[in-house]
Amino acid sequence: MGRRHRIKRDLTGLIGYFRADCVVMKTKPTRRTRLQPLETGQVWRMAELNLQVGLVGKLLVHYKLAKPNAVRIPNSVSGKATIEKFLKKNKAILMRK
Repeated sequence: MGRRHRIKRDLTGLIGYFRADCVVMKTKPTRRTRLQPLETGQVWRMAELNLQVGLVGKLLVHYKLAKPNAVRIPNSVSGKATIEKFLKKNKAILMRK
């Protein structure tokens, strides 16, 4: 019953009530490292896979995706945007150009 009497019809009391419980923390925006543009000969390292870029065209990329010590690696072709999204999602690191 006591709580029912505290609620006011205007929002000024409500805003003041919530403002007391709210803590504003200032944080710096996280820096995002931009992926370098895909180029021929790049090797991208991920958790358990390596992606070796073969040829880069206007829209498509020829690449090899396999475990680091694989012997026979098949060639694959996919769109640039797809490869870049895949590298970003898997937090790939550029090993060499």
